[in-house]
Amino acid sequence: MGLPVAMGGMTQLKALSLDGNALRSIRRSIVQQGTVAVLKYLRSRAIPAEPEEHTHHTTKHTPKKHQPPPTHTHSRETHVCSEGEGELVLNSASAQVLDLAKRNLSTLPPQVFDMSGLAELMVGHNRLTSLPPAIGQLCSLTVLDVRNNQLQGLPLELECCSKLREVVLSFNRLTAVPPVLYSIPSLEAIIANDNQIGSIDVKGLAGLSVLATLDLQNNSITQVPPELGTVSSLRHLCLMGNPFRIPRSAVLVRGTQAVLDYLKDRIPQPPS
Repeated sequence: MGLPVAMGGMTQLKALSLDGNALRSIRRSIVQQGTVAVLKYLRSRAIPAEPEEHTHHTTKHTPKKHQPPPTHTHSRETHVCSEGEGELVLNSASAQVLDLAKRNLSTLPPQVFDMSGLAELMVGHNRLTSLPPAIGQLCSLTVLDVRNNQLQGLPLELECCSKLREVVLSFNRLTAVPPVLYSIPSLEAIIANDNQIGSIDVKGLAGLSVLATLDLQNNSITQVPPELGTVSSLRHLCLMGNPFRIPRSAVLVRGTQAVLDYLKDRIPQPPS
């Protein structure tokens, strides 16, 4: 099964659930990142149509050589970095997307935090044990991807990133969803699979009114609070691979809404 690349233009789409589908055109790792990442991937696969040339003559059309599009101040420039004498050299301070994945980093270059317009920061597959408080200076950040590191938490200063929509925390050393995330009401997706998270903070999640994706697969959760069923904003809830017994896998495979309905029905009712 493949997804039409035209879906990438559906920017109003807040939640896209693809559970149970045999997708061949898109990697599972991208699907796990949530709706924003899937739409971005589809847009990157789209081939822009070339404008037709209108002429009143019947002359043969000769394709013009490809010219790069003009640069606009609002374009999403991808930040490029290079190696220089054993250090990373940042080649642009105005970039909106910065990819420092798989660089064997134990700390982030200080120059990163001078990039005030940075919207997407990818630092996965490194050796980071913590993020510095300076992360709070990235006030324009919308996507933070820190998968496959050694993080045990996130700094409180991340609260200043009030535009943050998606955070990817997969394959770290978290024992709980970092509490600071509950102070960022703009969050739409929390991807925290394959950690050691032991519980679900329903009160914290309930404060995230636009949270659509919550991935807590392959953690150490022993109990799912029935009150999780009241978090009505959720459209994509992943809980497989945890040691809890209720709800059973037969319920989980039925999808997010079925799980939420099941949990809601288990909320103790006050005596009449």
